[in-house]
Amino acid sequence: MLTDLPHVIVTGGCGFIGSHLTRRLLDQGFSVTVVDDNRTGNVFYNHNSVEYHKCDVVNFNPHVNSIEPPVAIFHLANSPRVRRALEYPTETIVNNISSTCAVADWARIFNCKLFFSTSSSTQYVESQGNPYTFSKVVCESTLDMYRRLYSLDYVLMFYYNVYGPGEADYGEYSTVVRKFKMDYLQGKPLTIYGTGKKERDFTHVDDIVQGLILAGDNIRNDEFQLGTGKDYSVLEIAAAFDHYFEFIPARRGDRPKGLADISTSKDVLGYKPTYNIIDYINSFVKAKITNVSVDTWDEAFETDWKRSNDYSTPTCAIFLVTKGSASVHVDKEQYEMTTGRLYSVNEWCTHKLVNKSSSPLTMLLAQFKWDKEVHGK
Repeated sequence: MLTDLPHVIVTGGCGFIGSHLTRRLLDQGFSVTVVDDNRTGNVFYNHNSVEYHKCDVVNFNPHVNSIEPPVAIFHLANSPRVRRALEYPTETIVNNISSTCAVADWARIFNCKLFFSTSSSTQYVESQGNPYTFSKVVCESTLDMYRRLYSLDYVLMFYYNVYGPGEADYGEYSTVVRKFKMDYLQGKPLTIYGTGKKERDFTHVDDIVQGLILAGDNIRNDEFQLGTGKDYSVLEIAAAFDHYFEFIPARRGDRPKGLADISTSKDVLGYKPTYNIIDYINSFVKAKITNVSVDTWDEAFETDWKRSNDYSTPTCAIFLVTKGSASVHVDKEQYEMTTGRLYSVNEWCTHKLVNKSSSPLTMLLAQFKWDKEVHGK
């Protein structure tokens, strides 16, 4: 573990994976310098142990010598999405390569380890004609040059189809899990490109962070794949939502298969993935909440339920209050409610309004009571 690291730099620390990693590092007592222009992230830090610089990686160069020397750099900032790279190839290639050159130089200056997040698509020859994958291959070659010239210690971390709370909405470029969640919550058909038979290894963001933290334990000049070691077709993922879907023509840039080989990660790091994508979707569907944004869902379902270690108990359904509208199904009864924020059963129990043995209807009434008495609504 990174127990002896007083200070680290996280580029892309406001993004999906970066924000989860930063929180984990803070929980373990580290100070973190976050470098992120926040173009695609939505996290803002107000923490004594976080020094946040809102700028891109290359523009941070003039400030490097003014910060506390880090013992490690986690480089997670990049121009994401393979399909977007097909439309903006120059932007993708320039951003990814220039930012990698910058952090490699920081690691050289500070003589510290560099953990580089790269695409699992670089593992597949048929994908390497894509501008995104091409840029990542060049980045890996750049790091190897720094290793030979400057004895740079770096670790390559290959991610496989990451999902979970806080994933940014990239519209048509969103990941299949994020897109399916949005369509499901909005009552739209799930859109499947091509036949849906392409297989992927879907990895929860908490498992990715676990691998990153474990890799901080004196691992040098190595590479690790972070996934589950089990793949599912897009069609299987869609079917797990128990929702109607439609097929549209296949897109270019989608590779046919992507399965992580996690044997080295397990043997060397002690990495052990804990999430299964089908179980995750089943828990998502069981709550039967509709007409609510995926971000609002993530806030409650992913955060409050995870803290309670209870993803499946029907009586732990989440209820909705304040502005807007939503449909909530409890014990086969549907309630039309107004919504703005989601509250979990555990949160109510904290306020001593109900106990965990209460029926869903009792908790539903308690919600309105809490809303009126605590929030004056």
